[in-house]
Amino acid sequence: MKYTKYVSALIRQFGGIYLHQEALRTVLNVIHLEAELKVYKSLNRENCYILKIHDIEQTIKLLTAGLEPKIFIEKLYNGELMRPPGKPHISTTKPWDEFDIYMTNPKKRQ
Repeated sequence: MKYTKYVSALIRQFGGIYLHQEALRTVLNVIHLEAELKVYKSLNRENCYILKIHDIEQTIKLLTAGLEPKIFIEKLYNGELMRPPGKPHISTTKPWDEFDIYMTNPKKRQ
């Protein structure tokens, strides 16, 4: 939870962090993933969740580029870790009306 602790210290010291929307989204995603990782590791059945733990650790490493928290926040602030414009977070190959996660459409329950 090193990124969470660093961001928490920044907020305590300066009253907030002022980042671009994409950079703030990245920071909040990392904080969420670190909290989720802590939950999985705190369970007494860590062997059952080894793949999930590995997946979360790899996602954190991908989002943070393996940088230390101070350098990570500085690069986000300077815009050096931003995605190229126009690259969406989600796949836009399917229109939203095709997604039916609760399977409410009887035609799609096949």
